[in-house]
Amino acid sequence: MIPLTVIMAFLGTIITLFFNSLADAWKDLGKETKNIYATSVQNFVEEIKKDFADKPAKRRVKEPDDFEGGPDEVKAWCQRMTLFFQSNDISKEWERIEIALGKIKGGKENRAQRWADMQIRKFLPFQKEWKKTDGELHVSTMVNKPPFETWEKMTDEMAQFFISTETQTHAIEKLVKLKQGNRLLKDFWSEFVTWKELSGYNEVALVGLFKKGIHPALAQKLVEIGQLRNSDPLDEWYEKALSFERSRREVIKEFGGKRNTENSGDVRKKSVLDIPR
Repeated sequence: MIPLTVIMAFLGTIITLFFNSLADAWKDLGKETKNIYATSVQNFVEEIKKDFADKPAKRRVKEPDDFEGGPDEVKAWCQRMTLFFQSNDISKEWERIEIALGKIKGGKENRAQRWADMQIRKFLPFQKEWKKTDGELHVSTMVNKPPFETWEKMTDEMAQFFISTETQTHAIEKLVKLKQGNRLLKDFWSEFVTWKELSGYNEVALVGLFKKGIHPALAQKLVEIGQLRNSDPLDEWYEKALSFERSRREVIKEFGGKRNTENSGDVRKKSVLDIPR
């Protein structure tokens, strides 16, 4: 967008030239007519200033740092790049891929650089043909094909390549052993999400691990009261669990932390409401 100061300077020049060219005619005008013309010009300028004032400058997201092949960073980096593209109105798939390939560098044993170089070699012939194309681009009719059909396809390929089998195995081990214990659910969830992104597990498997990892009493409530099944979305499990935990904490706050218990001989059973505070 052209700065308001530049536009105002331009208008000032135009107005000055206009009145200079009509200097003789202006002298012959009456005072009242001069005031009418002057007021009209002033109102015109004020309307332009108001129009620009009502349109604040669009905030731009800064371009993310280069990606160096970290398996725990690949998905987050792709998300940041998508945010950057959307914020800066970069909507063409090939422009997105072009920019992203130029930001994948270095890494352990130069792994990220080697992957990017391989994709760039495939991209260059397509890029040359693409730049010469006028109007709408039809990839199916082009001689040289791009390495990825879309930016989304590129992010999927990156995840498959950089999240190695070793990384997945480590993430799965972490998920299997992960327990909520006495932590708040949000703290457990934060760690759970980190490892689930690297595990490669589907939604049903992740729900099973989530249910086993949270406090047993909370898991019981989700099944018996929340009526949740393993086929329900993981996010729904988390949101309902969060709601139950929040309600429990409010009850403890209001009634001083008393817990209902049942006696069965010498065994004291905790209520299903007995979940972390």
